[in-house]
Amino acid sequence: MVGGDGFVLTDPDVQAAVEAEGKKRVDGLISDEDRLVLRAQGVIVTSNAPAFAIVDYAKSSAINLIVIGTHGRGAMAHLLMGSVAEHVVRIAPCPVLTVRHPEREFVLPDALMAVTKAAR
Repeated sequence: MVGGDGFVLTDPDVQAAVEAEGKKRVDGLISDEDRLVLRAQGVIVTSNAPAFAIVDYAKSSAINLIVIGTHGRGAMAHLLMGSVAEHVVRIAPCPVLTVRHPEREFVLPDALMAVTKAAR
């Protein structure tokens, strides 16, 4: 629903449900090994300024690498909307790895590795 001043008003129950579902999905992407070896954890932060929220979290949590996806929008969309990933790259306190969708497979399957080595 939209308030009289044009701001979108969000039902707190809807917001809580969206955040809970997001947390569940993020946690589902982290393996037990990642949790154990890398101490990986899923974190949900809501903000109207996502680049600043990401960078603030990285600073406050002593993060040493940010991995962020890009949408690969066209030049016009990028010009009009900007890029969260680009902004994070510019202001982050640590290195930022950007991953473009669709993802590329850079790791060769074992069988292909064996063939490649045998060909040398």
